[in-house]
Amino acid sequence: MPEPPAAGARLVFTFTETGDSSEGEILVYDPPSVFEFAWNSDVFRIEVTPAGEGSHLEFTHTLNRGESAIDGWPPAATPPAGTSALTRWTPGSPIQGP
Repeated sequence: MPEPPAAGARLVFTFTETGDSSEGEILVYDPPSVFEFAWNSDVFRIEVTPAGEGSHLEFTHTLNRGESAIDGWPPAATPPAGTSALTRWTPGSPIQGP
């Protein structure tokens, strides 16, 4: 039986179309709230928090682990307070950008 997920565990991403695979690592595993992992040089974080009668889902994708991917470009940064990649979403309505 496989070990339960934990920080530091190895992830394997397999692409069935090509047979290629690559590895990642679990950085944070705190169910049911947080799952964060590294894949190649990127970090992905999925966080779910209670919100009224439902939930708030926040997905963060940090390119190149927060370092500049291209010489001369600024590193990835957290958006200013009050902004996000997606505005609030209500079930049944279209997703709209900021």
